[in-house]
Amino acid sequence: MKKLLFVIVLFVLSSCATKKAYVNQNFAEGKVQIEHILLLIDYTSLKDDIGKVLDFDEGYNIKQQDRIYDSLSQLLQNKGYRILPKSFKTSGLLFNPDLIVEHYKNKELQPNHISPPFIMRSIGLSDNDINQLTNLVYLLNGTVSRKVADNIHKYRFATEEAARLLATVDIPEKTAVLIITANRPKVSAIKNIGIGLLSAAAMASASGGAFVGVSTLHGTPSTFGYFVDATSGQLLWTNYAGSSSFKNEKNSFIKDIPDASEFK
Repeated sequence: MKKLLFVIVLFVLSSCATKKAYVNQNFAEGKVQIEHILLLIDYTSLKDDIGKVLDFDEGYNIKQQDRIYDSLSQLLQNKGYRILPKSFKTSGLLFNPDLIVEHYKNKELQPNHISPPFIMRSIGLSDNDINQLTNLVYLLNGTVSRKVADNIHKYRFATEEAARLLATVDIPEKTAVLIITANRPKVSAIKNIGIGLLSAAAMASASGGAFVGVSTLHGTPSTFGYFVDATSGQLLWTNYAGSSSFKNEKNSFIKDIPDASEFK
């Protein structure tokens, strides 16, 4: 049963992942030393119904976060990496904070509506760690998704900012942060308008003015991954290639990340 579940989760990740991946040559050639990985999972499922607002099922989103985390942990350990006993799991981290949804918990509708981020769970991370990692997600989605699709090397100007953010996060040397952003909207075109963009005020305060957003046009599922060296801020790997509609092989989502043994 666990093996079947593992395959299902990999299919969920890869079926809506981008077709191409970028691997930093310094990483591919073993010039960057990575032993530990900190995992950050942002998974968001929103459903449309006959009502005026979308539905957010807390239990389902938590379950999917944990499944993806467990599957990626196993994949990365098979590659020889050590998964840090710390984690950050969220829902709706990149969604418009003005969005209002109906909140379901244990399959029951809760009395109050909620707004993004819908879930923020962490283990072993301080408030400062969480704040810096959140800003890193904003930086990556604002820089990589809008500019690296055309030229991956345009990300280089943001490496210093990424390094600055991660410098105060309590993690050991030779650590990389793997961020997975998976959006699973089942949303009509009308209700989708405005879901994927943070407001101007939120952008200015949370990301220093960087553009932040997710691709949810017409309810299109997407899965994007970013692998960042915590010391240098270098983007080591990303599957972002400018589109979220291409299908990939079930077992190939992070196949381009080199094995840890190549660095020893």
